[in-house]
Amino acid sequence: MQKVFTIALLLTAVSLLCATENQTIPERVIEQFYRELPSDLPIVVQLEVDEYEMPLSSLLKGRLLNDGHRLYTEQDGEHYTITLRNERIYTRHKGGFIFIPRNYLTTSHLFTYEVIHQPTGETIDINNLTVETKIRVKNTDMRWYDPILVSTIIGGLAYLFYFGNK
Repeated sequence: MQKVFTIALLLTAVSLLCATENQTIPERVIEQFYRELPSDLPIVVQLEVDEYEMPLSSLLKGRLLNDGHRLYTEQDGEHYTITLRNERIYTRHKGGFIFIPRNYLTTSHLFTYEVIHQPTGETIDINNLTVETKIRVKNTDMRWYDPILVSTIIGGLAYLFYFGNK
């Protein structure tokens, strides 16, 4: 019974860790970019952030509403426009040790945050944040002779250790 409980607890911890990993990127973005704005003008929020649009939208709009701001989808006249953009850059890294290659795919999320006073077009705040995520990619670079080469080296070393001292 205790083993089943331990395994269930371990699986729950792993699933929670995987579930919160995607939540940390939107939270980091909002913590980095959020600034207090005067609440006398309406705010228009424009998000262009792909898969993070829903969590970022709810976090940013929730925080703005808690601070007493009025939010609109479109507004004529004087208002603030908050624009949040995301650009993804994929980079493949090769590394490893001698005969054990490891491939990683790094995704860089470049978030750009702008606050513009309309209709004057004055930029109040502009900021960038880069968040990197690293994923290990399954190795497909193994050549046909790699197992033969590795077994030859291991066999040669075993031969040297066994017969080298005699």
